[in-house]
Amino acid sequence: MQFGLINILAMFQKRINSILGEYLDEFVIVYLNDIIIYLENKEEYREHVKWVLKRLQEEQMPVVIKKYKFFT
Repeated sequence: MQFGLINILAMFQKRINSILGEYLDEFVIVYLNDIIIYLENKEEYREHVKWVLKRLQEEQMPVVIKKYKFFT
């Protein structure tokens, strides 16, 4: 039995919260592996999506664009 991955979801959640922490509940919500960005204005939405993706890239978090859904 492998014990190294027992708390992987909790560790991932904590890391994502620390990366996006300053804007949690302002325009972004994170739950496990889902990142929800919500705004009414499409231009602001675009800028915030760019910001979130940039922050994830800076922190070397893997981003697979084809798994994301935009403007839904």
